[in-house]
Amino acid sequence: MEPQVFPDDASPLSVAAGGSSPFVGFEESVGIDRQMFLRLVVVNDVITTTDDPPPRILLRAGTGLPVAPTTFPVSAAITDAAGSVVASATRIDEGQGIHLVRVELDQLGSSWHVQIGNDGPFTRRYTWVVAATDDDARQPWIDVPPWVRFPDDDDLDGWVPAGGISDRIVEVANLGSADLVLEDEAGLTIGTYFQLRTAVPVVPANAGATITIRFRAPDPPVAIPDATYYAPRCNDRHKEQHRTEVVLSAATDPPETGPPAGSVLGGCSHLAHPWDDPCLAYIDEDSGICARPNCRHDRFFHLYWPSEE
Repeated sequence: MEPQVFPDDASPLSVAAGGSSPFVGFEESVGIDRQMFLRLVVVNDVITTTDDPPPRILLRAGTGLPVAPTTFPVSAAITDAAGSVVASATRIDEGQGIHLVRVELDQLGSSWHVQIGNDGPFTRRYTWVVAATDDDARQPWIDVPPWVRFPDDDDLDGWVPAGGISDRIVEVANLGSADLVLEDEAGLTIGTYFQLRTAVPVVPANAGATITIRFRAPDPPVAIPDATYYAPRCNDRHKEQHRTEVVLSAATDPPETGPPAGSVLGGCSHLAHPWDDPCLAYIDEDSGICARPNCRHDRFFHLYWPSEE
């Protein structure tokens, strides 16, 4: 059975300080020796100390009473609504904010739910995997920012001049419990005007790393796409659920505009514009567009007259 990754959308589960999540259902995953594994990640995105309490984890089989797995090697019995023991569960703190719950199944066929509690002083975010094997319960989770602007997200009036370059550092987070392997190498061309300048091969479980993306403004200026999309290639088997694509945008000098070749101030060299009857006389007052057939230029274009040549 394919590992079940939770939550099943792009965002980890958020639990306020002192709060608890709803019970979240998952399918019974039966491995060898009738074991099931749940590996929980307390996402490493706030300041933590050694005094931070571990997450509270409650398991429920069917409509039985919720049970907190006990610390290995002691196991806690889990019963169904009739009071029959269907499983036992133990938990292990694996470090780096990662916690393993191992369930020994005595009876098969129960529906399962998990609840996560946060006894710490800050709101925390959580991801987890349920699988039939210990290895499958280790899964990476890629997370990249949705948008990066060049030259700077905080300077909406800034731009990169023609021929200039702008480098932005982009964080790639791994919200999962296994190493995230990134396959793209430095030098990769992204679209037409962007390049991956620095790359990292691996982002450890529940950690982050940075890459550098460069924008080179065209010279002479030309119109550039409003957005270029970059999705790092990686080993996240469930990346369709996660935030894997960053939109790159840049502000640069606009395309050079001016009179067509062979023009002088006062009109333009379009065939629809006779020398002695300039189009400015035909500008529509509402639209600002020339009403002549085969023209349709705006009034700013018609500030130029064709030359006499």
